[in-house]
Amino acid sequence: MRETEFIDQNKEKWRSLEQMEADRTKDPEKLSRLFIEATNDLSYSKSYYSNRSIRVYLNNLALKVHSSVYRNRQSTWARIKKLWTEQIPRAYFESRRSVLLSFLIFFAGVFIGVFSAHQDPGFIGLMLGEDYIAMTMQNIEEGKPFGVYASDSHMNLFAYITLNNIRVSFVVFVLGLFFMIGTVGALLQNGAMLGAFHYMFYEQGLLGDSLITVWMHGMPEISAIILAGAAGLELGKGLVFTNSYSRKESFLLGAKKGVLMIIGLIPVFFFAGFIEGFATRYTQMPDAIRILFIVLCGLFMISYFVIMPWRRFKGVYRSSVAEEQIPDSAEHDYRLHGIKKHGQIFSDTFALFSSTFSQYILPAMYIATAYVAALWMATREDFIERFSLPYVPDLGSFFTGMARAFVKVDQLYDLASSPVLWLLNGTIAALIIWMGLRQLGTAFAQEREYVRPVRSIPLLLWVWGVTMLAHVLFFLPAPYSVILMLLGAPVLLYAALSGFLPRPGGLGYSHVLQIAMRHGYGRLLGLVTVLFLCCCLFLLFFNSGLTDYLLSVIWGGFRMSEETFQSVMLMSNIFFTVWSLLMVIPLFIYASFFSFWSAYEIETASHLHASVDRIGIRNKAYGILREEMD
Repeated sequence: MRETEFIDQNKEKWRSLEQMEADRTKDPEKLSRLFIEATNDLSYSKSYYSNRSIRVYLNNLALKVHSSVYRNRQSTWARIKKLWTEQIPRAYFESRRSVLLSFLIFFAGVFIGVFSAHQDPGFIGLMLGEDYIAMTMQNIEEGKPFGVYASDSHMNLFAYITLNNIRVSFVVFVLGLFFMIGTVGALLQNGAMLGAFHYMFYEQGLLGDSLITVWMHGMPEISAIILAGAAGLELGKGLVFTNSYSRKESFLLGAKKGVLMIIGLIPVFFFAGFIEGFATRYTQMPDAIRILFIVLCGLFMISYFVIMPWRRFKGVYRSSVAEEQIPDSAEHDYRLHGIKKHGQIFSDTFALFSSTFSQYILPAMYIATAYVAALWMATREDFIERFSLPYVPDLGSFFTGMARAFVKVDQLYDLASSPVLWLLNGTIAALIIWMGLRQLGTAFAQEREYVRPVRSIPLLLWVWGVTMLAHVLFFLPAPYSVILMLLGAPVLLYAALSGFLPRPGGLGYSHVLQIAMRHGYGRLLGLVTVLFLCCCLFLLFFNSGLTDYLLSVIWGGFRMSEETFQSVMLMSNIFFTVWSLLMVIPLFIYASFFSFWSAYEIETASHLHASVDRIGIRNKAYGILREEMD
């Protein structure tokens, strides 16, 4: 067979194989079939075209696909083993100074708690709550000072304690985003609570019993908080001390190392919850056994998180474990062309959001400040009554905090009671969406086939109109409005985006929207749902009890009437609620942008056609068609 006939006969399947490898779309059966056929073609070319470039081309193609498929083909157990025996211990070894600093800060907090409780009896109530103290004193009078650990079923207490441990450690870690200051404050606060707790039992002559009882589960639990604090310090250190990296690269390194450290604590959270739920309540257990258990837990924590990392990795690595997990260049390849899976769009969305996050902080603050001022002017006669937080039942720390955050948002979206909220909410949402589109225009300014120059006023008016229409849904009762907004979010996002996108192939607005809805609705709906859950955590963080506490400390230092204090606290809470909502809206804009171009590729296959055309050019470069030219 002539070489040209061989190429013409097989080039389509080579194109398909090359496309699958380039776009990382792995249909296992099809990929396996095409790969086997390509290797057969390679064998044939070695026999009949050994000195022709077609052999070189097929050899390179086979090597590329083989490398792509098998480079990460490591058994699941091997990857798990590497994570727990190498990556996590190495992260703790590299963060050993942060671990030591976190330990010292926490026990400085314990000392502060003990000293303050000794100086001021009211300090214990401030730290632990008057209700908890009253319950504990009642238990002491009844002869069961630690009855709180037997007040619920084993499983309920296990679930509650585990979730609470995860929440506390997560907060301690994430507060590192505030340049380490937040993590330091959280460690001091938790240490002060522990010190005040033990001092309360010391006053009742029960210090020894409290130490043994609490530290049975406290050894893994408190160790986890300290180690989460070390992870938070690493996270913040990436923002403060950049060394030779850009701030973004330094933050990514700190974040990846911190996440590895938190992953290492997951079994500890469950173990501590299990001990507190099933073992701590048995206070009649001999003290010697309980002390032995505490010592064994302490030895395990020190062995795995301190001694093993030191002995294994001292002097072994020059680079950080996190450096091996990010590319040499921190630039993210968004690859707007091609069909993407949910995970790829999700990754692109957060990569772009992380690189533009700082661009929204101050504008969102200005918008939130103007919103609060306009809201107060519109409702000043009954401002306190309307926006005071109603009673939220105790559902556990995490769920109570989430319920409080949702109640705050619901108050701002009760459009039926105050139509002015419709105008305010729609306007500020339109402003931040417009900013998100402008950021897209800036990020992809060199790729005019995917974005077009932003005409500020026309685009803003278009987005404002779409947003105001969307906010009509919030005139419905809360459950219905939230469900309809989630289901309608892809339509509204694509509609807002259609005023910004170029007109590929001369398509009109309606045709662009049809393509997006036909191939991208389900994809974007899934992404919106996941992003909504992520945003709930973000909203919870900025509307937690810690925020209320910090605000009360800040404003409590000023002399003002009770009514003024309530108004200022409400304004501050509304500010943080609105600001946190504004900060997450760009996530949805970015997700809809990447989702649209994936849907467009499904509809038109334009990139696939272009890739096929380029194969011919590439083949000529390899000299495959030299025979024809001759």
